[in-house]
Amino acid sequence: MSGRDIHIVLRRGALRLGLACLVLRSLSTAQPMPVPKPVPYPTQSLMGFSFAQATSSNWTQGEADFLTTKFYCRLRRQDSLGFLVARTVGTMDLGATYRDDSVALNRVRVADNEIFGELQILYPLHWLVDPYVATNLRTPVTESFQYLGLTRCRTSSLWNPVTTMQSAGLSFDAGGAFAFFTARAGFALQQIRAHDQWLMTDDPATPEIRELYRARSGIELVAETQLHHDSTLTCNGRFGAFGSFNDLGSWTVHYDNEMRLRVWNYFGLTWTLNVLCDPRQNVHTQFKQSFMIGVVGGI
Repeated sequence: MSGRDIHIVLRRGALRLGLACLVLRSLSTAQPMPVPKPVPYPTQSLMGFSFAQATSSNWTQGEADFLTTKFYCRLRRQDSLGFLVARTVGTMDLGATYRDDSVALNRVRVADNEIFGELQILYPLHWLVDPYVATNLRTPVTESFQYLGLTRCRTSSLWNPVTTMQSAGLSFDAGGAFAFFTARAGFALQQIRAHDQWLMTDDPATPEIRELYRARSGIELVAETQLHHDSTLTCNGRFGAFGSFNDLGSWTVHYDNEMRLRVWNYFGLTWTLNVLCDPRQNVHTQFKQSFMIGVVGGI
């Protein structure tokens, strides 16, 4: 090997050594990539009652004035499960109304009557959307009746019927200090169970059989919004829709809105708007709007 070849080999070796030193130095001084902070999730823990003079506007049955009392619970929290995030939502509403436009036996009626609970597990990838799995449950608290003149017919009771759903898909969160928005879409499995209130479980294709269980698969869409200035003003909205693969032209929709304005410690205003579209219960979309002014309390 000539002296020139030895010189070239030494130069190449020195160049490679220099590049290796630069790489090691850059790795030792490199800073870890910043991890985006999760969107702040609004928590809530509330239990209380209300008693008020209310005006209800049912867009299919007209307006009505009545006295109403209501017991309610609200739970919303987020917990860390290692590399997972668990969100829990629970609500309960049980109310009664007194109406002087009915016969004496039907003046006191059950109004709000529902328990709803949901558990959602997210895997925060800190992308635009995060994968999730969720399960929820919906059932009446006590008996409800449909009134036809002097007669009444029971339509539901505790766990009769009960609707459960499991879903998996992608979730999107956005928000700040005073507002929060979340939306998700995924594939879902729905089950409806009943004892003797078979309106939501019976299959019209088999009139000779009364089915007390019904399962469907389809698509779930959910969107929630929370706005809160301080403890005196809060606004909550939830939109939930489920469409079965067997009939994607017919969807079950629950759309609930509530705005609370606390004027003093135990006096406030509450405005609610509820929209229910369930072809199994009624062929028409049901609307209910109410405005209450009265005593409110909570712990």
